[in-house]
Amino acid sequence: DPEREAKFRHEHPLAAQMFELSGRLMKEPDARGWVPHDASEEHPLIELGSSAARAGAKLAGGLNGCDWPPPVDGCAGVIVRLKRAREYLDDALRAGEACAEEGLGESVWLAAVRAELEQIARECDGLIAELRAKLERGCD
Repeated sequence: DPEREAKFRHEHPLAAQMFELSGRLMKEPDARGWVPHDASEEHPLIELGSSAARAGAKLAGGLNGCDWPPPVDGCAGVIVRLKRAREYLDDALRAGEACAEEGLGESVWLAAVRAELEQIARECDGLIAELRAKLERGCD
């Protein structure tokens, strides 16, 4: 069914933005030589990318492939995914703070990344609030 297939291919703009950002965060630090070859997963630049990727996966799971806003009976499940994405966004923001404190990466690059993460986090908070309000109203 082409109509059903198109629905599942629908990508929410916030999930798409997070996917693009996480891809950059996974590749750029290494490509620019900012991550030592023997760095552990706890290295702040690695943690920044991996937390962003986890947030992106949760946003995609909650937002992609469905109409917005979801019906009332789907709101709770989407809220759960968005709250989990928000936790990963907080992890990425903390990793960004650690990068700034340790002088990792270029300061201009890092400031732009942190600003974009904060913007995505605010939008995620807005979506959660919208869905909670819909649940309180209890109607579509």
